[in-house]
Amino acid sequence: MPDTAPAFIRPRDFSFTFEESQAIKGLHRLEPDLLLSRGYTGAYLGLYATANGGSDADHADFDWVRLGFSPLNP
Repeated sequence: MPDTAPAFIRPRDFSFTFEESQAIKGLHRLEPDLLLSRGYTGAYLGLYATANGGSDADHADFDWVRLGFSPLNP
């Protein structure tokens, strides 16, 4: 994922995407039961980086996160 690409989190289906040019490509999809637990009904927001099984020695730094909301069905 390019350093300047904005990431979009779509919690309605627990999928994570990033935008490169005009095409949106999926990064990962989670099963809802991995995020849900008994007793907690709030929201989760987390950042995660992976080399997708490769032996990349690089790393990811997240200095800040901007969270915005938009209508589900614009």
